[in-house]
Amino acid sequence: MTAISDESGIHSLIKNLKLAEIKVDKSIKDSIIHYSPADEKLNELAYEKVNKIFLEIIQQIDYGDYIHITGEMKALADPLHRNCIRELYLQHKQQFRIIFSLPSNYQISAHSIKKYNKEKWKDRNWVDHIDAFDILAENRVSIFNKYEREKSQYSLFGENLILFQSKHSPEQYIKEVWILESQELFKKLKKRAELIFSSSQFISPMIFTQFNSFLSTNSSLHLLFFLYDNKGNVSKADFLKELKKIEVFSDLNLDPLKTMDFIEEYTNSVKLKEDGKDFLKLFI
Repeated sequence: MTAISDESGIHSLIKNLKLAEIKVDKSIKDSIIHYSPADEKLNELAYEKVNKIFLEIIQQIDYGDYIHITGEMKALADPLHRNCIRELYLQHKQQFRIIFSLPSNYQISAHSIKKYNKEKWKDRNWVDHIDAFDILAENRVSIFNKYEREKSQYSLFGENLILFQSKHSPEQYIKEVWILESQELFKKLKKRAELIFSSSQFISPMIFTQFNSFLSTNSSLHLLFFLYDNKGNVSKADFLKELKKIEVFSDLNLDPLKTMDFIEEYTNSVKLKEDGKDFLKLFI
């Protein structure tokens, strides 16, 4: 456990809470149970700790509030956290609510969200992206988009557990992280979160259901295996001929395969990429 041993961490927390229009004094130190400076490994330890406490909360209380105010919904990039969210729903039929910020030049679609996530989710593979979409498709999470990125990003668990992060840009993967236990601060941050939700756009889980389902339709698998059987590389003309054989099927949609980087179209050829080969192993 990393504790705050000097005034800098306290001062930074007070400053960052002010961005959320919440004023506290140095007595906030008494509510801090864990602190991570801007260090990647220490950040990971903080997230592991909060997931552990999250699971304990699920066992201890029947109902609470579970909210992420994020920029890039990186919480869903964490396999352990996705499992925690599923456990919350399994035991209490409660959803996690998430705010994220898709830039205004992106259309609200599963394709756009996947492309944006790929840019911002460091060191995550196709399995993480599909599973994150699965948890959204399963309606275990209610997701909302707010084009204007929130200056303060935080998470609320249960009745008094808070994970608060220092201000950071989408390009920053590390930041200061505080874990706190405070009912008073929890209530203030929840009130602010509800205001943010009221001015945000709800995104239907159906778009994630449709996206993931297209990946394993008969048409998609036919095309992936066609490429696989031809050493992963065919001419554009041969690929178009194969498309004509199956274009009568209503489930034909190449966009998810391209967005997931399973295939790539070039001027004169179409290639099966490594992620596409890995995906096919599920069906061999």
